[in-house]
Amino acid sequence: MSRQYTILIDNEEIAVEIKKDGEDFVVQLGEQSHRYQALLAKSPIYSFLIDDAQVLEAEISFKQDQCDMNIGHVPYHLEIFDPRKRLLSQSEQSGASSGGTITAPMPGKVVEVKVSKGATVQKGTPVVVVEAMKMQNELLSAIDGKVEEVFVKAGDTVESGQKLVLITKG
Repeated sequence: MSRQYTILIDNEEIAVEIKKDGEDFVVQLGEQSHRYQALLAKSPIYSFLIDDAQVLEAEISFKQDQCDMNIGHVPYHLEIFDPRKRLLSQSEQSGASSGGTITAPMPGKVVEVKVSKGATVQKGTPVVVVEAMKMQNELLSAIDGKVEEVFVKAGDTVESGQKLVLITKG
């Protein structure tokens, strides 16, 4: 089983995937992959053997979606996001703030359009499925209304903020 996250460090977003492999963890950071073997995990002090070659010792503390690390006396502050929750939250916010315009929360590919022009939808109705960072995410209508326009079709590549569907209250 793997878990996927997005971390924000120094205003840069990095996709992270963590897979359990026996007693080890395989961590994919962007394009790089490393194997971590836990040597010591006595909160807040952790020690890992990385790629069977290097030992990393760190002081790590977690507070909800925040992580503070001290590695070799160098402090790091990370914000950690679950991409699925983030996409859902952003799609709800974009729909609510735009009166019903569903926009792409991040670059991706349209996998499925679940509504057509003229359809009546309820708040929470799945509207579009977008694949981003190797995960499929259902974007939901933030309002009750009627689909006025569908701007995309399955297979389209979309950019962050691009209009996908327009829904008017009704």
